[in-house]
Amino acid sequence: MKINKEKLKGSLREFAAVSFLSIFTALYIAIFFISLPFTENFVAKYSYDLRLKSESYTNESFTVELDKDEIEADQIDEYMDIIRRRLSIAGVERFQISSESKTVEIDKEPDLELIEAEDEPLQEEESDDEIEEEKEVESKEIYVINVETWSILEDYIVQSLLTIDGQVEIYTVKDGVEFDNEEDFLAPYLEENYDKTPIDRDYFRRIIVRESPTSAGGLSYFLVFKPRMAFRDHINEFLTQRQGEMIGVNIAGYIMPYQVGGTDLIVGIGATESDKAMYSAIFSTKPFDFTPTVQREGATENLEEAFVTDEQPVSEPQEKVYPYNFLEGIEKNYEKYTAGFAFFAVLFAIVLGILTKKDPRDKYNSSLIFLFSTTLALSIWLAYLKITASPIDLFTIVVCGGLILVNNFLSAIIHDIDLRIYKFIGLIALSYVIALLGRLLLPEIGFISIIASKFIWVLILSEVVMEIFRLYWGMLKKYMSKGR
Repeated sequence: MKINKEKLKGSLREFAAVSFLSIFTALYIAIFFISLPFTENFVAKYSYDLRLKSESYTNESFTVELDKDEIEADQIDEYMDIIRRRLSIAGVERFQISSESKTVEIDKEPDLELIEAEDEPLQEEESDDEIEEEKEVESKEIYVINVETWSILEDYIVQSLLTIDGQVEIYTVKDGVEFDNEEDFLAPYLEENYDKTPIDRDYFRRIIVRESPTSAGGLSYFLVFKPRMAFRDHINEFLTQRQGEMIGVNIAGYIMPYQVGGTDLIVGIGATESDKAMYSAIFSTKPFDFTPTVQREGATENLEEAFVTDEQPVSEPQEKVYPYNFLEGIEKNYEKYTAGFAFFAVLFAIVLGILTKKDPRDKYNSSLIFLFSTTLALSIWLAYLKITASPIDLFTIVVCGGLILVNNFLSAIIHDIDLRIYKFIGLIALSYVIALLGRLLLPEIGFISIIASKFIWVLILSEVVMEIFRLYWGMLKKYMSKGR
């Protein structure tokens, strides 16, 4: 039996097209269902929901004291710039920094050379009650920096950003020291068990945070040390000579034991997003050469009483904290914003239909492509946020959703693919510049860089979805016309 190759190819193409249409339609419906509010209540087997940052915001205040006798004025200014950048890079949504000079009185250290009469007996006419100890005090000039933050980061992360100097030192294990004793589990973390080497942060051009798989099969974050060209051979030789041995990596006085394996220095730091945020911020800024005194004044947290006893009544949850007051209004009226988004999406689709009604180039019904591709792109984003429990503000969703609405309207009305590519590249570049300038010029308003960064990824998603939907819609129209 002779097989008609052309007919077979046509059947396979038709099967592939029908399969694509069926799978795409099923995925569209499933993703749209997951993205809708409260749909998690209908699925008992899986747990997913939109995690709002307002459930985790804390408002914290820190006081940083710097000794003017030990730190120069230009170092203080540089330190303030460093902590501004660190807080911005770490993703702090809002912070305020103020500074002032203060004169404080402290107890004066006694001069031991002048204390010689301790062994002499007291005269009879003197009693302990008559002798008054006079403590000498001295005045001291200090520089006080007040830092107030509104963030979902834990308080110790923010305090570490203010405290850790960013210096790095590499140690070798002292001769005769062994870390095999299970009872002495702290030994690998004690500086006394190591010898200092000349290798410090100046030997590395970059220290980056990277997510990589672990030997246990999970994912964790690691510090990857990139040596400078001038020191690369020296570091390679240092690591090569110590293959399989333990060394210590000292970061802010904390020793991280590391077993050398290869010529790359890669040290694990933890598996949480907070670890990533902290170390990314610390090693994306310059180090400083002093240790500031940092005190945490207090925090207002969105948590119920952690421990309740029979004698203590259950305390009511504390009020939510918002970086800006308008965020609370958006959260309370999110139904209005959802309805407004739906209204403008339909309105834009109608306008597109009117504008392209007599356009012969409008082969794919731009109004329907705009409406369905916009809905799908935002549904994918919301479904991802719900499934991964990634924290986000409703304000970010509202702003990015509105921008995607306008972008997709322009993409649907522009038929020239070259113009669409130029528009896409231009918006990506503009968003990147806004994110960068937000961090450099207005770091205190973290929302600027956060929203601009989110928009870049949502823009890429929406453009990919729209092009796929153009293909889907063209194939669907083709097979619908065949059925007729």
